[in-house]
Amino acid sequence: MEDLKLSNIPPNIQTIIEPFLLDVLTNYKENIISIYIIGSAVTKDFHPKYSDINTLIVVKENKNIMQNDLRTLPFKNNKIFFVDSYLEAVGVMIALKAGVSPDITRRPVKETIKL
Repeated sequence: MEDLKLSNIPPNIQTIIEPFLLDVLTNYKENIISIYIIGSAVTKDFHPKYSDINTLIVVKENKNIMQNDLRTLPFKNNKIFFVDSYLEAVGVMIALKAGVSPDITRRPVKETIKL
């Protein structure tokens, strides 16, 4: 992965996210394929008081060096997504960007009930 480049992100977002990204890269650079910042942080819709910064980190291997179960940690609903493949991760990213529930990217899709 290349060095951190935030030139396409608004300066106020750079100030907020850069320390986090530098910390992640300092400690895990060899395991990271790419980092994406998505959502309102990269649009004109970002509001410093109400918006969060959505970050997607694609890793070479899905391993947790702390050996804990991330599903048991106190993440807010819809703030962490577990996927089985890169294709599913892309689906989740697109759904989030479009404001659609990421649940539609899951397989198998529930059967449609006709009334």
